[in-house]
Amino acid sequence: MFRHVLLMTVRPDARPAEVKGLVEALRGLPAQIPEILSYRVGEDLGLRDDNATLALVGEFADERAWRTYLAHPAHRAVVTEHVEPVVAARQSVQFIAD
Repeated sequence: MFRHVLLMTVRPDARPAEVKGLVEALRGLPAQIPEILSYRVGEDLGLRDDNATLALVGEFADERAWRTYLAHPAHRAVVTEHVEPVVAARQSVQFIAD
């Protein structure tokens, strides 16, 4: 199983509605991209000051499926319309899960 983990920190001036829109847009991707096997998106609970704002964990059959997801028009639209306008920083990691 190929796993993709993404952490995003939104800009300090991001409005709650923008963050909600980002979460909803991300959560809508599995219905549009068949390569996604599992996809979880959540907002940080605010238990530590230095945490990221959002986390995403996606599972794919392999690297090729993940790359197809990255290039998919629905994913590209979410990045352009929701991620780029509000996210100040992001980090990701991809790994093979046992």
